[in-house]
Amino acid sequence: IADAGYDHTGSSASIRLDPDLGVLLKVETPHRGVSSVAAMGKPRPFSWQLGALFDADREDAEDRRLLYVAVTRAKEKVIVSGHAKVSTAKDDPGRLRLSGWLARLALTIGLDEAHLPQGEIRGPVALQPAPDWAATVTATLHPLPADRPPISDSTLQSESEPVSARGSLLKPVLTRLTTESIAVETDSDERVGPSARVWRVVAAGRDAPAWVVGKLAHEALRRWMFPDAPGFDDRLRPAALEAGLTDEAVIRAALRDARRLLERFRAHPLFAEMDAAQRYHEVPYALGDDVGKIDVLYLRESRWTVADFKTDELRDEAEMRKVAEEEYDRQLRRYADAIAAQLGQRPNALLIFLNVGKAIALRPLPLS
Repeated sequence: IADAGYDHTGSSASIRLDPDLGVLLKVETPHRGVSSVAAMGKPRPFSWQLGALFDADREDAEDRRLLYVAVTRAKEKVIVSGHAKVSTAKDDPGRLRLSGWLARLALTIGLDEAHLPQGEIRGPVALQPAPDWAATVTATLHPLPADRPPISDSTLQSESEPVSARGSLLKPVLTRLTTESIAVETDSDERVGPSARVWRVVAAGRDAPAWVVGKLAHEALRRWMFPDAPGFDDRLRPAALEAGLTDEAVIRAALRDARRLLERFRAHPLFAEMDAAQRYHEVPYALGDDVGKIDVLYLRESRWTVADFKTDELRDEAEMRKVAEEEYDRQLRRYADAIAAQLGQRPNALLIFLNVGKAIALRPLPLS
């Protein structure tokens, strides 16, 4: 993650378009006898200020989400590079001054109050994170060479220097994070919700959107992880954040509803059959131009079965059959065709609905 010390300064546009407040204008009406120049810095209209607060809130949520996604994409380690300043204030000398994502990460790992030793710094300085992070995080501050000017906003934004020279000024704070990568599969089906480009989800009331609950359930099933597993909520929470949830009450509701689906499935006889079988999750397949992943492929009594989990909230089996015929049967047959081409054996094909009238419903498809 490069230039993690960058801090967005906000928009200076004269017009805002707010989804709730409408068009907002930055209007300044000077008092009688006061020039418009002298009026600069006067309070803006209340609606403008409120819109600015809303904008700041949305940008903050987006910034946090992007940082989360950037960090959790790593499979082995994360290297974060950015610039820092050192306070020269008399009442707080030597304090490390960070901005942007560096400041957010520093707060997380306990470097937000870091102070450097007094005197000239001639070489790299190792910074000590909080004890909980000491085994997984290394942070090092590299001072600028003596013949380089100190970093300032004007230095970073100067266009008079070549890019290579400006880049050489950004001596990095290096942070190594080891983390389990959380990957939520993106389904093109519109039923699973909006695309991953949505920056946050605002749910009506305190219930979680059904498509988010479905994503959490699929993530747990991919790991074959159930509610009694140690740290179940902690391991699924990143998937809720990545889906766009920001409200803590809605996140808890999504985890609760996902647990219900998973507990319902584990109480069904099919769970014991699959649990004892030779089983593969998220199996990639390709059949002509059709490529994707199969939820589960398992072998039981010399017969392979292709299984696909569905979390649609359906009233009864009649509605389940209608939805399956219109949307899912054809794709499940494609899965079976792809596996048959690879294994030379036609597999069983099974749709597993987790929420049909608050019960499990199975829809096997014929072999031919």
